[in-house]
Amino acid sequence: MQVSRLIYRNFAWRFFFYASSLLLNITVARALGAEISGNFNFFLNDLSFVLLIGSISLESGIIYYVSKNESPERLLAAFSVIWAVIASGIITVLFYFFYSDQSEVFSGSFLVFSCASYLVGIFLTTYFSAFFYSRDNYKISNIVLGFSNLVLFLFLFVQHIRGAVDIRLFFMLFFLLSLLQGVLIAGIWFFQNGYRIKLQFFKPGSLSPVLIYSLKALAGNVAYFLLYRIDYWFVEYYCSAKSLGNYIQVSKLGQLFVLPLVIMGGTLFPQSSKDNISFQSPVFRNMVRIVTAGYLLGAIILFFSGKPVIFFFWGKDYDEMYWPLIIMMPGIIFLAVSYIFSPIFAGKGKVNYNVYISLVTLALVVACNFLLIPEWGIEGAAFATSIGFLAMMILYIIIANKKMGLSFS
Repeated sequence: MQVSRLIYRNFAWRFFFYASSLLLNITVARALGAEISGNFNFFLNDLSFVLLIGSISLESGIIYYVSKNESPERLLAAFSVIWAVIASGIITVLFYFFYSDQSEVFSGSFLVFSCASYLVGIFLTTYFSAFFYSRDNYKISNIVLGFSNLVLFLFLFVQHIRGAVDIRLFFMLFFLLSLLQGVLIAGIWFFQNGYRIKLQFFKPGSLSPVLIYSLKALAGNVAYFLLYRIDYWFVEYYCSAKSLGNYIQVSKLGQLFVLPLVIMGGTLFPQSSKDNISFQSPVFRNMVRIVTAGYLLGAIILFFSGKPVIFFFWGKDYDEMYWPLIIMMPGIIFLAVSYIFSPIFAGKGKVNYNVYISLVTLALVVACNFLLIPEWGIEGAAFATSIGFLAMMILYIIIANKKMGLSFS
């Protein structure tokens, strides 16, 4: 199947999931307010960071080796389930003893329930979505995730309309659905393939190529995560709870704007592994041109219409969002272009290039955050993001030109 057709198919199914995510995010922001939603998202941010490390980026190894038919798929699936349970248990224990929540919502037994449910669910979702994606199946996991978001949206919307949101009940439902969706996606995969999970001894070396590749990808993924969210910790330290809530929504919008490229990258990675696309492909050239023109047009529209749109959807409690979003838009354009390069590097087995570029960019963003946020607040955080992603795009272009045959002409 042509790469362009796979991209459209991937986009169609993942659009349903991401549209439902946007709907849920706006509803959470309006129903809980800037401070409470900010604290909730900040907790998820901390949990997601530790989850990323605990995942060892196994999904990258799954996609790379399953796409190339170079790994025992059944053994890898069994290991994924076992590792999800073990890693979730370790992280939950660490959070129980060492995590401190200033809002005191996530503490005690509720902290254990939240961590264990979310971790197991997200691990299984991530790993088994990777199995589906490696076989060009983008339908199953995105349908499950999308309907899960819609259930949460309807629950919160009805409570908000009634004028009394039971915040703790919403949190319980959120984490419970996180667990159920992961179990369902994994269960569907095992059912479709006729596999059963067997507790068996894993022979040394049977999965070592997958694990080695995954650990290399982990360094880049951690750097990417910090690039997107390290400013959360700076803003939380230097700014008010309301500013944190506003800035997290700006960051989420920025991530939403690059979602088409995330979806595209999810298709490019396995296709690049199969040698169906390279930097010399006409498809690559067309993507760069379309993405650059499309995002420039979007930035112009946002400049003139952004403020009324923010007030309409998010409400007056988010009156600090507009200018940080405008300042961040150039960085979003640079990041969008970078997203075309990174999956091709990874698919060609050059994941180390992604790691080096991410680490250099991260160091620059941290330095800019130290300098700008104490003086300019969340607008300084937005400047730091744009500066960092400009450096990232330049590095990708230079390395692709020097090492992988990218021609400027």
